Amino acid sequence: MMENKSTPVWDILLSKANASRQSKQQALDKVNQIKQQALGRQTKVDTLLQEYQERMTSMQEDAHSNTEAETHRNFIFQLMDIQNRTTVELAQIDADVARARQALLETEQECLKVDYLAKRHREQQLHTQLAQEAKEADMQGMMQFNLKSMP
Repeated sequence: MMENKSTPVWDILLSKANASRQSKQQALDKVNQIKQQALGRQTKVDTLLQEYQERMTSMQEDAHSNTEAETHRNFIFQLMDIQNRTTVELAQIDADVARARQALLETEQECLKVDYLAKRHREQQLHTQLAQEAKEADMQGMMQFNLKSMP
């Protein structure tokens, strides 16, 4: 009787594919975390910018020194520069997220393919084993019949 042996190659390939998938998922999680941090920074900068623009408007209505108004104006320009850089950074991060998602998708497809091939191989092994067992049973039956038929 043939023993049911799982081909280690398929197990190794499936293990590697799953490890790769886990690695790609971690990379996607990391880049999503970076994106959330950047979005948080952007929100803070937007809030500061709005506050300082409101203060500037208030200053222009009241009598304040030109130096104080100039300081506020410079700070607003700095905040606008940070806001622009954050927007560029977010666009780059969005591209990183898209690449990480695509890599994960490709890896998941590879895992499914390897899993399908491993299952198909196991089914073929089982079919071969069952056919071999049936053949052996038939031969044993014929031998017993021949032994009983002998005078």
